[in-house]
Amino acid sequence: DPPLYLPKFTLDGKGIYIVKERRYTLYEVATGKKLAEISPPTLGGPAGGIFGPKNSYFPSYDGKKLAISIQNERNQPVRIWDVMTDKSLGEIKPNQNNDAHVCCWSPDGSTVTISGY
Repeated sequence: DPPLYLPKFTLDGKGIYIVKERRYTLYEVATGKKLAEISPPTLGGPAGGIFGPKNSYFPSYDGKKLAISIQNERNQPVRIWDVMTDKSLGEIKPNQNNDAHVCCWSPDGSTVTISGY
């Protein structure tokens, strides 16, 4: 079996993400119903791209958006995804020679900040 990456609750507590087999799947906590699933293309360096073992992902408050931090190589952008439509919303590049290790969403999901070292 492929590894199961760290599950994460949405900040509102109503959803939970499970990452497995190159898919980010959002489930409703109360019912276990699958709400959405995305399979972003493999991006980034040789250690697994967007699904590498050192990568992190950060759901927005309601879980409808994801920020995915690719940490296989220095200065990789954070990819932003609309999970409900399976569309890329763009990327945020960190300062030179930094990795983005932490992302923080505004409560309405309209803004995301990144921090790294």
